[in-house]
Amino acid sequence: MNSKPFAVNYFLPIFLVACFSTALVAWGGQKQAHQQKAKQSISDTVPKIKTDKKVRDLDDVLDDLDNAQFKLNMDKVKTELDEAMKKIDMAKVKMAKP
Repeated sequence: MNSKPFAVNYFLPIFLVACFSTALVAWGGQKQAHQQKAKQSISDTVPKIKTDKKVRDLDDVLDDLDNAQFKLNMDKVKTELDEAMKKIDMAKVKMAKP
């Protein structure tokens, strides 16, 4: 019996399958890396300057204007009240008490 054909009969197919598997894995790995590059988005890391402001809801803007107008009116009322308090003569108020 010859042991050489026995080794060649099993070694050669195993070697071919291993080489073919290695080639498939290497080829498949390159294909995945290419897909990952395609998914990357190309964008600048510096944020863009936003010169235009977004339009807010009209109700919110009207509420802000109403609040600003109310504060302005309250400031006027406060100044008028302070002036009126300065003009009050406390001596006359104490005399008028029953």
